Amino acid sequence: MRTNTLLLAFGLVLAAGAAQARLLDPAAVKSFCKQNNGTYWPQGGTSHTYGCLSDALLIVCGGVTPAQRNSCYTGRQAPHFRLPRSPASGGVRH
Repeated sequence: MRTNTLLLAFGLVLAAGAAQARLLDPAAVKSFCKQNNGTYWPQGGTSHTYGCLSDALLIVCGGVTPAQRNSCYTGRQAPHFRLPRSPASGGVRH
């Protein structure tokens, strides 16, 4: 669930327009995340990126290509939206 939420949020930020920024130190990103009650993910394992997802901002640093490895992408989250409800069940449509 956490990964799906992260991917959805990342997609929303990209749709809203993200900006490329200079590479940020992982410790600085982690500190920002902690101060803003965000979710930090470290680089390693199956991920070539590290970053933070908070209500204020999305930060994604690193990547596979040389250009990605030396930069971060930042963006504000798009406004939250509600999923439509199913009239029959009164619940959220799947």
